[in-house]
Amino acid sequence: MAWIGTKRALSLLAAIAVAGCGGSSSDDGGGGSNEPIKIGVLMELTGPGSDYGTRGKAMVQMALDEVGGKVAGHPIKVVYADTATNPATAVTKVRQLVSRDKVDVIFGPIFSDAQDAIAPYLGQQKIMAMAPIGANWTLNKYKNWVVYPGTLESFCRPGGQALKDAGDKTLATLGADYVAGHQIVDPVGQVFQTAGGNWMQKLYAPLGTSDFGSYISSLKKVDAFAAWTIMPDELSLMQSFIKFKGGSGTDLFLCEAENVTPEQLTGLGSGVLGTKGMIASYSPDLKNEQNEKFLAAVKKRLHRAPRIGDGDTYLLFHILLDGLKKTSGNAKLDQLRPAILSSSSDTVAGPVKWTKNGFALANRYLATVSKGPDGKYMWKTDKVYEQVRDPRDK
Repeated sequence: MAWIGTKRALSLLAAIAVAGCGGSSSDDGGGGSNEPIKIGVLMELTGPGSDYGTRGKAMVQMALDEVGGKVAGHPIKVVYADTATNPATAVTKVRQLVSRDKVDVIFGPIFSDAQDAIAPYLGQQKIMAMAPIGANWTLNKYKNWVVYPGTLESFCRPGGQALKDAGDKTLATLGADYVAGHQIVDPVGQVFQTAGGNWMQKLYAPLGTSDFGSYISSLKKVDAFAAWTIMPDELSLMQSFIKFKGGSGTDLFLCEAENVTPEQLTGLGSGVLGTKGMIASYSPDLKNEQNEKFLAAVKKRLHRAPRIGDGDTYLLFHILLDGLKKTSGNAKLDQLRPAILSSSSDTVAGPVKWTKNGFALANRYLATVSKGPDGKYMWKTDKVYEQVRDPRDK
Protein backbone atom coordinates (compact mmCIF):
# COMPACT_ATOMS: atom_id res chain seq x y z
CA MET A 1 0.00 0.00 0.00
CA ALA A 2 1.13 3.57 -0.64
CA TRP A 3 2.06 5.13 2.71
CA ILE A 4 4.73 7.84 3.19
CA GLY A 5 6.48 9.63 6.03
CA THR A 6 5.48 9.15 9.64
CA LYS A 7 2.30 7.26 8.80
CA ARG A 8 4.29 4.64 6.88
CA ALA A 9 6.82 4.34 9.68
CA LEU A 10 4.08 3.66 12.21
CA SER A 11 2.56 1.06 9.90
CA LEU A 12 5.87 -0.79 9.67
CA LEU A 13 6.45 -0.64 13.42
CA ALA A 14 3.02 -2.18 13.98
CA ALA A 15 3.79 -4.96 11.49
CA ILE A 16 7.15 -5.63 13.16
CA ALA A 17 5.49 -5.86 16.57
CA VAL A 18 2.95 -8.37 15.26
CA ALA A 19 5.65 -10.44 13.55
CA GLY A 20 7.80 -10.40 16.66
CA CYS A 21 10.95 -9.87 14.64
CA GLY A 22 12.97 -7.22 12.84
CA GLY A 23 12.10 -6.09 9.31
CA SER A 24 12.94 -3.74 6.52
CA SER A 25 11.88 -0.11 6.76
CA SER A 26 11.41 0.15 2.99
CA ASP A 27 7.98 0.76 1.43
CA ASP A 28 7.56 -2.82 0.25
CA GLY A 29 3.80 -3.27 0.81
CA GLY A 30 4.26 -6.51 2.74
CA GLY A 31 7.09 -7.75 0.54
CA GLY A 32 9.80 -7.72 3.25
CA SER A 33 11.15 -10.97 4.66
CA ASN A 34 8.46 -12.73 6.75
CA GLU A 35 6.50 -9.50 7.20
CA PRO A 36 2.78 -10.25 7.82
CA ILE A 37 0.30 -9.31 5.11
CA LYS A 38 -2.85 -7.81 6.58
CA ILE A 39 -6.14 -8.31 4.74
CA GLY A 40 -9.18 -6.38 5.89
CA VAL A 41 -12.30 -8.46 5.28
CA LEU A 42 -15.29 -6.11 5.30
CA MET A 43 -18.54 -8.11 5.30
CA GLU A 44 -22.23 -7.80 6.07
CA LEU A 45 -22.09 -9.83 9.29
CA THR A 46 -25.30 -8.34 10.72
CA GLY A 47 -28.39 -6.72 9.20
CA PRO A 48 -30.37 -7.83 6.12
CA GLY A 49 -27.24 -9.07 4.33
CA SER A 50 -25.92 -11.16 7.20
CA ASP A 51 -26.65 -14.48 5.48
CA TYR A 52 -24.20 -13.50 2.74
CA GLY A 53 -21.60 -12.03 5.08
CA THR A 54 -21.41 -14.77 7.70
CA ARG A 55 -21.04 -17.44 5.04
CA GLY A 56 -18.51 -15.29 3.22
CA LYS A 57 -16.44 -15.07 6.39
CA ALA A 58 -16.49 -18.86 6.67
CA MET A 59 -15.27 -19.19 3.08
CA VAL A 60 -12.41 -16.74 3.65
CA GLN A 61 -11.24 -18.74 6.64
CA MET A 62 -11.55 -22.01 4.74
CA ALA A 63 -9.45 -20.72 1.83
CA LEU A 64 -6.86 -19.33 4.25
CA ASP A 65 -6.60 -22.62 6.13
CA GLU A 66 -6.05 -24.47 2.86
CA VAL A 67 -2.79 -22.57 2.29
CA GLY A 68 -1.66 -22.95 5.89
CA GLY A 69 -2.28 -19.31 6.77
CA LYS A 70 0.70 -17.99 4.82
CA VAL A 71 1.80 -17.13 1.28
CA ALA A 72 5.36 -16.87 -0.05
CA GLY A 73 6.65 -17.13 3.50
CA HIS A 74 4.43 -14.30 4.78
CA PRO A 75 1.86 -14.94 7.51
CA ILE A 76 -1.60 -13.76 6.45
CA LYS A 77 -3.43 -11.81 9.14
CA VAL A 78 -7.13 -11.31 8.45
CA VAL A 79 -8.94 -8.50 10.26
CA TYR A 80 -12.73 -8.80 10.06
CA ALA A 81 -15.13 -5.85 10.20
CA ASP A 82 -18.92 -5.69 10.01
CA THR A 83 -20.74 -3.23 7.73
CA ALA A 84 -24.06 -4.08 9.43
CA THR A 85 -25.43 -3.92 5.85
CA ASN A 86 -25.18 -0.15 6.06
CA PRO A 87 -23.10 2.02 3.69
CA ALA A 88 -22.32 4.65 6.34
CA THR A 89 -21.10 1.97 8.73
CA ALA A 90 -19.00 0.50 5.92
CA VAL A 91 -17.21 3.85 5.52
CA THR A 92 -16.46 4.06 9.24
CA LYS A 93 -15.18 0.49 9.36
CA VAL A 94 -13.00 0.74 6.27
CA ARG A 95 -11.32 3.85 7.65
CA GLN A 96 -10.58 1.94 10.85
CA LEU A 97 -9.17 -0.99 8.92
CA VAL A 98 -6.82 1.28 7.00
CA SER A 99 -5.80 3.89 9.61
CA ARG A 100 -5.89 1.82 12.79
CA ASP A 101 -5.33 -1.78 11.66
CA LYS A 102 -2.99 -0.88 8.77
CA VAL A 103 -4.39 -3.45 6.36
CA ASP A 104 -2.75 -3.89 2.96
CA VAL A 105 -5.83 -5.06 1.01
CA ILE A 106 -9.60 -4.76 1.46
CA PHE A 107 -11.74 -7.81 0.63
CA GLY A 108 -15.45 -6.98 0.38
CA PRO A 109 -18.01 -5.74 1.10
CA ILE A 110 -20.62 -7.73 -0.81
CA PHE A 111 -23.41 -5.16 -1.30
CA SER A 112 -22.87 -2.60 -4.04
CA ASP A 113 -24.11 0.43 -2.08
CA ALA A 114 -21.41 -0.16 0.53
CA GLN A 115 -18.78 -0.67 -2.18
CA ASP A 116 -19.75 2.64 -3.75
CA ALA A 117 -19.58 4.37 -0.37
CA ILE A 118 -16.04 3.22 0.48
CA ALA A 119 -14.61 3.51 -3.05
CA PRO A 120 -13.52 7.20 -2.99
CA TYR A 121 -11.56 6.73 0.24
CA LEU A 122 -9.82 3.53 -0.91
CA GLY A 123 -9.04 5.14 -4.25
CA GLN A 124 -7.41 8.06 -2.44
CA GLN A 125 -5.43 5.70 -0.23
CA LYS A 126 -4.37 3.58 -3.26
CA ILE A 127 -5.32 0.32 -1.59
CA MET A 128 -6.53 -2.61 -3.68
CA ALA A 129 -10.11 -3.72 -3.01
CA MET A 130 -11.92 -6.86 -4.10
CA ALA A 131 -15.66 -7.34 -4.67
CA PRO A 132 -16.65 -11.02 -4.38
CA ILE A 133 -20.21 -10.95 -5.76
CA GLY A 134 -20.26 -8.23 -8.42
CA ALA A 135 -20.14 -4.44 -8.34
CA ASN A 136 -21.14 -1.31 -10.23
CA TRP A 137 -19.29 -0.31 -13.37
CA THR A 138 -18.57 3.07 -11.76
CA LEU A 139 -15.84 1.46 -9.61
CA ASN A 140 -13.78 1.36 -12.79
CA LYS A 141 -12.82 5.01 -12.42
CA TYR A 142 -10.80 4.34 -9.25
CA LYS A 143 -8.44 1.81 -10.89
CA ASN A 144 -7.96 -0.17 -7.68
CA TRP A 145 -10.81 -2.71 -7.69
CA VAL A 146 -10.89 -6.39 -8.69
CA VAL A 147 -14.48 -7.51 -9.25
CA TYR A 148 -15.85 -11.05 -9.57
CA PRO A 149 -17.87 -12.26 -11.48
CA GLY A 150 -18.17 -8.89 -13.26
CA THR A 151 -20.47 -5.89 -13.23
CA LEU A 152 -23.97 -6.29 -11.84
CA GLU A 153 -25.28 -5.47 -15.31
CA SER A 154 -23.49 -8.52 -16.71
CA PHE A 155 -25.00 -10.97 -14.20
CA CYS A 156 -28.15 -11.85 -16.13
CA ARG A 157 -27.59 -10.00 -19.38
CA PRO A 158 -27.57 -13.16 -21.56
CA GLY A 159 -31.04 -13.94 -20.21
CA GLY A 160 -32.68 -11.43 -22.53
CA GLN A 161 -31.37 -13.20 -25.61
CA ALA A 162 -32.10 -16.62 -24.10
CA LEU A 163 -35.76 -15.70 -23.63
CA LYS A 164 -36.04 -14.36 -27.18
CA ASP A 165 -34.34 -17.49 -28.55
CA ALA A 166 -36.90 -19.58 -26.65
CA GLY A 167 -39.68 -17.90 -28.64
CA ASP A 168 -40.95 -15.48 -26.01
CA LYS A 169 -42.39 -12.29 -27.48
CA THR A 170 -43.50 -10.38 -24.38
CA LEU A 171 -41.74 -9.81 -21.05
CA ALA A 172 -42.35 -8.37 -17.59
CA THR A 173 -39.58 -7.87 -15.03
CA LEU A 174 -39.33 -7.41 -11.27
CA GLY A 175 -36.26 -6.32 -9.34
CA ALA A 176 -35.37 -5.38 -5.79
CA ASP A 177 -35.88 -1.63 -5.51
CA TYR A 178 -32.29 -0.54 -4.97
CA VAL A 179 -29.27 -0.08 -7.22
CA ALA A 180 -28.40 -3.76 -7.67
CA GLY A 181 -32.00 -4.75 -8.37
CA HIS A 182 -32.23 -2.34 -11.29
CA GLN A 183 -28.79 -3.19 -12.60
CA ILE A 184 -29.31 -6.95 -12.57
CA VAL A 185 -32.83 -7.12 -14.01
CA ASP A 186 -33.02 -4.16 -16.39
CA PRO A 187 -30.39 -5.49 -18.85
CA VAL A 188 -32.55 -8.58 -19.40
CA GLY A 189 -35.38 -6.37 -20.62
CA GLN A 190 -33.05 -4.15 -22.64
CA VAL A 191 -31.45 -7.07 -24.48
CA PHE A 192 -34.85 -8.70 -24.99
CA GLN A 193 -36.19 -5.47 -26.47
CA THR A 194 -33.16 -4.97 -28.71
CA ALA A 195 -33.67 -8.52 -30.02
CA GLY A 196 -37.21 -7.58 -31.09
CA GLY A 197 -39.21 -8.52 -27.99
CA ASN A 198 -41.77 -6.36 -26.20
CA TRP A 199 -40.74 -5.38 -22.65
CA MET A 200 -44.24 -4.65 -21.39
CA GLN A 201 -43.92 -4.13 -17.64
CA LYS A 202 -41.31 -3.14 -15.01
CA LEU A 203 -41.93 -3.78 -11.32
CA TYR A 204 -39.72 -3.13 -8.29
CA ALA A 205 -40.20 -4.33 -4.70
CA PRO A 206 -38.50 -3.06 -1.52
CA LEU A 207 -35.90 -5.23 0.19
CA GLY A 208 -37.53 -7.30 2.90
CA THR A 209 -40.75 -7.94 0.95
CA SER A 210 -42.19 -11.19 2.32
CA ASP A 211 -45.42 -11.34 0.33
CA PHE A 212 -45.27 -10.79 -3.43
CA GLY A 213 -48.93 -11.61 -4.01
CA SER A 214 -49.87 -8.06 -5.02
CA TYR A 215 -46.97 -7.82 -7.48
CA ILE A 216 -47.67 -11.18 -9.09
CA SER A 217 -51.39 -10.48 -9.28
CA SER A 218 -50.69 -7.23 -11.13
CA LEU A 219 -48.66 -8.90 -13.87
CA LYS A 220 -49.84 -8.28 -17.39
CA LYS A 221 -50.39 -11.25 -19.68
CA VAL A 222 -46.85 -11.92 -20.89
CA ASP A 223 -44.86 -14.89 -22.14
CA ALA A 224 -42.07 -14.54 -19.57
CA PHE A 225 -41.47 -12.93 -16.19
CA ALA A 226 -37.80 -12.25 -15.29
CA ALA A 227 -37.09 -11.48 -11.64
CA TRP A 228 -34.32 -10.91 -9.10
CA THR A 229 -34.13 -9.99 -5.44
CA ILE A 230 -32.05 -11.07 -2.46
CA MET A 231 -32.76 -14.10 -0.32
CA PRO A 232 -35.02 -14.90 1.45
CA ASP A 233 -37.19 -12.48 -0.57
CA GLU A 234 -36.62 -14.46 -3.78
CA LEU A 235 -38.00 -17.63 -2.23
CA SER A 236 -41.17 -15.75 -1.23
CA LEU A 237 -41.42 -14.40 -4.78
CA MET A 238 -41.29 -17.93 -6.22
CA GLN A 239 -43.95 -19.13 -3.78
CA SER A 240 -46.25 -16.30 -4.83
CA PHE A 241 -45.62 -16.91 -8.52
CA ILE A 242 -46.44 -20.62 -8.25
CA LYS A 243 -49.58 -19.82 -6.25
CA PHE A 244 -50.96 -17.08 -8.48
CA LYS A 245 -49.44 -17.72 -11.92
CA GLY A 246 -48.54 -21.40 -12.00
CA GLY A 247 -49.89 -22.95 -15.19
CA SER A 248 -50.99 -19.56 -16.54
CA GLY A 249 -48.74 -19.64 -19.60
CA THR A 250 -46.30 -17.10 -18.18
CA ASP A 251 -42.87 -18.63 -17.58
CA LEU A 252 -40.76 -17.60 -14.59
CA PHE A 253 -37.11 -16.74 -15.30
CA LEU A 254 -34.82 -16.16 -12.30
CA CYS A 255 -31.72 -14.01 -12.42
CA GLU A 256 -28.90 -15.27 -10.20
CA ALA A 257 -30.77 -18.55 -10.02
CA GLU A 258 -28.14 -20.07 -7.75
CA ASN A 259 -29.80 -18.07 -4.94
CA VAL A 260 -32.25 -20.95 -4.57
CA THR A 261 -30.74 -24.21 -3.31
CA PRO A 262 -31.83 -27.75 -4.29
CA GLU A 263 -33.39 -28.14 -0.85
CA GLN A 264 -35.41 -24.96 -1.31
CA LEU A 265 -36.42 -25.90 -4.86
CA THR A 266 -37.64 -29.28 -3.65
CA GLY A 267 -39.60 -27.62 -0.85
CA LEU A 268 -41.47 -25.50 -3.40
CA GLY A 269 -43.04 -28.62 -4.89
CA SER A 270 -43.56 -29.83 -8.44
CA GLY A 271 -44.84 -26.43 -9.59
CA VAL A 272 -41.25 -25.22 -9.76
CA LEU A 273 -40.17 -27.84 -12.31
CA GLY A 274 -39.29 -26.31 -15.67
CA THR A 275 -38.45 -22.89 -14.20
CA LYS A 276 -35.53 -21.37 -16.05
CA GLY A 277 -32.84 -19.07 -14.78
CA MET A 278 -29.38 -17.63 -15.24
CA ILE A 279 -26.61 -18.78 -12.91
CA ALA A 280 -24.47 -15.67 -12.59
CA SER A 281 -21.40 -17.28 -11.09
CA TYR A 282 -21.20 -20.28 -8.78
CA SER A 283 -23.69 -23.08 -8.25
CA PRO A 284 -23.14 -26.36 -6.35
CA ASP A 285 -24.57 -28.15 -9.40
CA LEU A 286 -21.70 -27.12 -11.71
CA LYS A 287 -19.70 -30.09 -12.97
CA ASN A 288 -15.94 -29.61 -12.77
CA GLU A 289 -13.09 -31.15 -10.80
CA GLN A 290 -12.52 -28.09 -8.62
CA ASN A 291 -16.18 -27.96 -7.61
CA GLU A 292 -16.26 -31.65 -6.70
CA LYS A 293 -13.38 -31.07 -4.28
CA PHE A 294 -15.01 -27.91 -2.94
CA LEU A 295 -18.32 -29.66 -2.28
CA ALA A 296 -16.56 -32.37 -0.31
CA ALA A 297 -14.50 -29.85 1.67
CA VAL A 298 -17.51 -27.70 2.62
CA LYS A 299 -19.49 -30.75 3.66
CA LYS A 300 -16.63 -32.01 5.83
CA ARG A 301 -15.92 -28.62 7.41
CA LEU A 302 -19.38 -27.07 7.73
CA HIS A 303 -21.67 -30.10 7.43
CA ARG A 304 -23.73 -28.52 4.68
CA ALA A 305 -23.73 -27.82 0.95
CA PRO A 306 -22.40 -24.51 -0.44
CA ARG A 307 -24.95 -21.76 -1.05
CA ILE A 308 -25.17 -18.46 -2.94
CA GLY A 309 -21.98 -16.49 -2.57
CA ASP A 310 -19.94 -19.30 -0.99
CA GLY A 311 -18.13 -20.34 -4.14
CA ASP A 312 -17.68 -16.72 -5.27
CA THR A 313 -16.01 -15.63 -2.03
CA TYR A 314 -13.92 -18.79 -1.78
CA LEU A 315 -12.56 -18.63 -5.32
CA LEU A 316 -11.85 -14.89 -5.23
CA PHE A 317 -9.97 -15.15 -1.93
CA HIS A 318 -7.87 -17.93 -3.45
CA ILE A 319 -7.19 -15.69 -6.46
CA LEU A 320 -6.02 -13.00 -4.02
CA LEU A 321 -3.69 -15.49 -2.33
CA ASP A 322 -2.38 -16.65 -5.72
CA GLY A 323 -1.72 -13.03 -6.66
CA LEU A 324 0.28 -12.50 -3.47
CA LYS A 325 2.27 -15.60 -4.28
CA LYS A 326 3.09 -14.18 -7.74
CA THR A 327 4.33 -10.93 -6.19
CA SER A 328 6.30 -12.75 -3.45
CA GLY A 329 4.03 -11.12 -0.89
CA ASN A 330 4.04 -7.58 -2.27
CA ALA A 331 0.55 -6.19 -1.61
CA LYS A 332 1.09 -2.74 -3.11
CA LEU A 333 -1.62 -1.76 -5.57
CA ASP A 334 0.75 -1.29 -8.51
CA GLN A 335 2.18 -4.80 -8.02
CA LEU A 336 -0.69 -6.97 -6.77
CA ARG A 337 -3.53 -5.81 -9.03
CA PRO A 338 -1.59 -6.28 -12.31
CA ALA A 339 -0.50 -9.74 -11.12
CA ILE A 340 -4.12 -10.74 -10.59
CA LEU A 341 -5.46 -9.16 -13.79
CA SER A 342 -2.86 -11.01 -15.87
CA SER A 343 -3.84 -14.36 -14.35
CA SER A 344 -6.08 -17.12 -15.64
CA SER A 345 -7.65 -19.53 -13.15
CA ASP A 346 -9.63 -22.77 -13.25
CA THR A 347 -12.04 -22.35 -10.37
CA VAL A 348 -15.06 -23.96 -8.73
CA ALA A 349 -17.23 -21.79 -11.02
CA GLY A 350 -15.26 -22.50 -14.20
CA PRO A 351 -12.46 -20.58 -15.94
CA VAL A 352 -11.86 -16.98 -14.86
CA LYS A 353 -9.86 -14.30 -16.69
CA TRP A 354 -9.83 -10.52 -16.26
CA THR A 355 -10.34 -7.37 -18.27
CA LYS A 356 -7.84 -4.52 -18.05
CA ASN A 357 -10.45 -2.61 -16.01
CA GLY A 358 -10.48 -5.19 -13.24
CA PHE A 359 -13.72 -7.06 -13.96
CA ALA A 360 -13.85 -10.83 -14.33
CA LEU A 361 -14.53 -12.61 -17.58
CA ALA A 362 -16.52 -15.53 -16.23
CA ASN A 363 -19.18 -17.93 -17.42
CA ARG A 364 -22.93 -17.56 -17.06
CA TYR A 365 -25.09 -20.68 -17.14
CA LEU A 366 -28.62 -20.99 -18.51
CA ALA A 367 -30.33 -23.61 -16.36
CA THR A 368 -33.68 -25.35 -15.82
CA VAL A 369 -35.14 -26.77 -12.60
CA SER A 370 -35.14 -30.55 -13.07
CA LYS A 371 -35.46 -33.62 -10.89
CA GLY A 372 -32.11 -35.05 -9.88
CA PRO A 373 -31.18 -38.72 -9.41
CA ASP A 374 -31.66 -38.40 -5.65
CA GLY A 375 -35.20 -37.09 -6.11
CA LYS A 376 -34.29 -33.51 -5.20
CA TYR A 377 -34.91 -30.69 -7.63
CA MET A 378 -31.83 -28.98 -8.99
CA TRP A 379 -30.59 -26.46 -11.55
CA LYS A 380 -29.53 -28.40 -14.63
CA THR A 381 -27.27 -26.47 -17.01
CA ASP A 382 -28.66 -26.14 -20.54
CA LYS A 383 -26.18 -23.70 -22.08
CA VAL A 384 -22.92 -21.98 -21.16
CA TYR A 385 -22.33 -18.33 -22.04
CA GLU A 386 -18.56 -18.05 -21.90
CA GLN A 387 -16.57 -15.10 -20.55
CA VAL A 388 -19.49 -12.69 -20.36
CA ARG A 389 -18.42 -9.07 -20.61
CA ASP A 390 -20.18 -5.81 -19.86
CA PRO A 391 -20.36 -4.00 -23.23
CA ARG A 392 -18.83 -0.89 -21.62
CA ASP A 393 -15.76 -2.87 -20.55
CA LYS A 394 -13.67 -2.53 -23.70
